[in-house]
Amino acid sequence: MKDKDAKSSEKIFNQAVKDLEEMKNNPRGSYGIVLNDNLIHRETSEGFKENSLERLP
Repeated sequence: MKDKDAKSSEKIFNQAVKDLEEMKNNPRGSYGIVLNDNLIHRETSEGFKENSLERLP
């Protein structure tokens, strides 16, 4: 996200899910998508928070 204080965007998340579903040349498997905001914990390198958007298989 351009803005460092931006929240996870549901519009961007939905577009990423749609794009992945429409791709024809992906290897067979299960895919999951997680979209976090710009805050990443320095010690763990994780960004999961209550505003994270996810779609897991």
